[in-house]
Amino acid sequence: MAIPYSYHTFLFPFIWEGRGKHSVTLKEFKGYFDNNPHWVDISMTDEYRMTESSQFISDRDAFLFFKEYEYFHPYARKAIFGFADDVVTNYSFRPEGVRNKGHYYIEKNGRTYDLLLNAVKLKIYNTGIAIFILEAENHGLDTDGGSQANLDSVKAINDFGRRVSLPFIPEDPEGYSCTADSLRISIDGVGDFTTDFRETIRSVRTAADFQEKISLMHFCDFIKRLLTFGDYGKVTSRHPEDPSRFFIYPALDDRMFVASYIQDSKEIDAFRQRNEEGLPAYIWDPKLSKSLYELIIVDPPNGCCCQDPNMRRQELESYAYNRWLDEGTLSLFTNQAMITLTTDNAPEHLADAFLTQYIQICCLCLAQRASIINFQRQTSALSARMEERGRQIRLATISALMTMQERFVAFQNQLNFTEITPQQQGIEVYNKIMEQCYIDKEKEALKDQLDALCNAANTSLDFNFNKFALIFAVPTIILDMIGFVLGEAPGIYENPSVPWPHLSILALAFLGAVYFIIKYRRRK
Repeated sequence: MAIPYSYHTFLFPFIWEGRGKHSVTLKEFKGYFDNNPHWVDISMTDEYRMTESSQFISDRDAFLFFKEYEYFHPYARKAIFGFADDVVTNYSFRPEGVRNKGHYYIEKNGRTYDLLLNAVKLKIYNTGIAIFILEAENHGLDTDGGSQANLDSVKAINDFGRRVSLPFIPEDPEGYSCTADSLRISIDGVGDFTTDFRETIRSVRTAADFQEKISLMHFCDFIKRLLTFGDYGKVTSRHPEDPSRFFIYPALDDRMFVASYIQDSKEIDAFRQRNEEGLPAYIWDPKLSKSLYELIIVDPPNGCCCQDPNMRRQELESYAYNRWLDEGTLSLFTNQAMITLTTDNAPEHLADAFLTQYIQICCLCLAQRASIINFQRQTSALSARMEERGRQIRLATISALMTMQERFVAFQNQLNFTEITPQQQGIEVYNKIMEQCYIDKEKEALKDQLDALCNAANTSLDFNFNKFALIFAVPTIILDMIGFVLGEAPGIYENPSVPWPHLSILALAFLGAVYFIIKYRRRK
């Protein structure tokens, strides 16, 4: 088979949960895929031995996996390859039936781009998020035989192929939409999985009941159908009334993250030409600057969303990784995409590293960012429960906050690493993606939020403790004082026909307790 013009990996982080009080545990969610014969668990079970796995369809797969495994630190491997720690579990959809036997079709404006499907995978993390993965290749021809071995086609494939939800609904059913007209996964021996956005727009615009046609969490049906193949309906993007169904929704965006490796000598030669100041052409040439910006920001062809050349220059300088530019390889990283552009005759190991090590780094960073945002969402819900006026902080809320703290600490130790590989390029790439995904900033914001909630909870607990201490202390003091007075007049005790001192003691204790309860509520 000819070498592909470009490789495209689409990554879709999503959150899974239950309905209302019917929470879905990690064990339950994983159990669904463990019991689904179409999804194969490809996680490693032994970190000291390469286990047999259906993902190794050829000997080359095993050699690539060996290199990928050795690339990472031992502690990082647990968050990448699995093992028995339940940090991550890896699944592949019918690996032998999908490899080079499936297609991803992207239709837009009468043209259908054709990508050869390599794999459909799923990563489930113990932080409550998962990543759906499509691995595909562009072999240069669309369904009509037209060339898609060019940068404009790559831009269109990435932009329309990653949009899994309608960001808006045009007034005219045939009007402008920034999504593809339709997306279709076709796998020999399995079937077709289609999302027709244009038909959705038509049906919504002509529907009598708008709300019955679309939900705010709507996204591609083909993802849900692949996830639940053989048991369609188990996963939904609408809040289910049936507690047995899994409710899933995007963790970060209504678009997939896209990673592309492109082999085009003409394009990379143009981008890397340096001027007298030593600056590459993608910095100083306005046309090339726009083109590269479209590629890394995942804009459509001739649709650059940044028209100011100075701003483009600043951003491209922060996105670019020029270590091998003079040798013909340019990489760029944002929170939307990872792109490598190289020559036609680039060594094969460059593509191998991109499709294995670098994709794993992307998955890890996306899992970190999605997990932090998921924690922030849950922490905000706890904060709302703690801020209800006139109500004490319930023990259930404090217990939930303690659990959140424990999960956050576990996340920091199991997923959020400072370094994941001893390799210099891997260190630089990992830091670059983390920076572009704002992971450290988001983590610090979450930590401050949790610290503030913990301080509020501790203050409330201390105040409650002091309140009850006072409630019991005051009557005790009163009793002691009365006992002292009565001790000076023993005749009163000696006359059992006079019960009023006992009644007075009880009355004073009761009034003291009521007084402090009322005073506490007023203070709160």
